[in-house]
Amino acid sequence: RQQASMPGWVVSGARHVAIDLDAPGRTLLGLLDGCRTLDELAAVMQATLAQTGLDVPSETVGGLTLQQLWLFARQGLLLK
Repeated sequence: RQQASMPGWVVSGARHVAIDLDAPGRTLLGLLDGCRTLDELAAVMQATLAQTGLDVPSETVGGLTLQQLWLFARQGLLLK
C-alpha cells in the first residue's frame, strides 16, 4: 500500500515483480487494509471512476474490482 500511494512508482509484491498500476488500481490497492468488504471496495471504485467522468454500472464495477483483486493476488500483492 505504501508503494501504491506514491504516483509514478511501480509496486512489487512477494514475487518481486514490478507492476505499474493506473490511478484506480493504486486507489484500490491502497484500500486493501482488511477493513472493507468487496461491495464497499466496489462502491469506492465506482465513485473514483465517476470522478474521472466514467459512469460504470455497479454490477460491472463489482466484477472489475473482483478481477483486479484476483490479479493482485496472482502477482503476490496480497498475503493470506
